[in-house]
Amino acid sequence: MEHVLITCITIFLCVLLGYAVRCDISEHRIPNWLVAAILAGGMLGQVATQGAMGIVYGVGGLVAGLTCFLPFYARGGMGAGDVKLMAAVGAFLGPLGALMASALTLVAGLALVIVGSKLCNVIDQMRLSRFVGERMPPVLASVLFVEKNGATRIPYAPAIATGSICSLWYLGYMSNLNSLVSWL
Repeated sequence: MEHVLITCITIFLCVLLGYAVRCDISEHRIPNWLVAAILAGGMLGQVATQGAMGIVYGVGGLVAGLTCFLPFYARGGMGAGDVKLMAAVGAFLGPLGALMASALTLVAGLALVIVGSKLCNVIDQMRLSRFVGERMPPVLASVLFVEKNGATRIPYAPAIATGSICSLWYLGYMSNLNSLVSWL
């Protein structure tokens, strides 16, 4: 019974992370209700699987996720929605899982910046060529890099989702999904 609950909560988290990615890319913000839903699901999952000790694990994960990204927010390198999202995911994963997800998120974010900047450079070169001209809109560049108040920002929810899902896989949460998929 417990593995069914963990599977349902894992699916819930993955679906909400997917929606966070969509919101961050299209609107360049992560809604507070979405962060609250992930936080509530994480805390409920912790309590349902760990009992009263789940509150400690959930709060510990929340604090770990928050403290890993808070310095980036304080220096202006990350939005508050990203920090809140990582804290909510931390409540689901617990303290060690939150630390792992934070580290993997930073790696995924670095890859996003490197690949995104290279692709944007290619698009800019294509737009400058006489064959493409000005007809090709910089769609990829406008999705990945947004100018806001004179600063370039990227949606970081894709990196958070990638790091979190990799952590879920490594911690064994995804193994229950294999049995669900084979059952279907």
